[in-house]
Amino acid sequence: MTGSTVSTAVSPAAPKIGGFGIGLAITVDALVGGSLTGAMMNPARAFGPAIVAHEMHGQAVYWIGPLLGAAAAAALWRWVLLPKS
Repeated sequence: MTGSTVSTAVSPAAPKIGGFGIGLAITVDALVGGSLTGAMMNPARAFGPAIVAHEMHGQAVYWIGPLLGAAAAAALWRWVLLPKS
């Protein structure tokens, strides 16, 4: 999830449209990344078929990418979006 999706879902000051924001992010991922990656957003969902097919190329993308994205979203929330109270 992007930083804006996280803040939409948990911020008490944000309008209550968390479901729409999260659904929109998943829809865009499926439409844009579907032809490239099969829109696998869950590393375990990418890992299982790779084991069965004996094809482990590119697995680092599914594990490192979400970790870096989560770290970037947390940093954005902490230093930019978190209320200064």
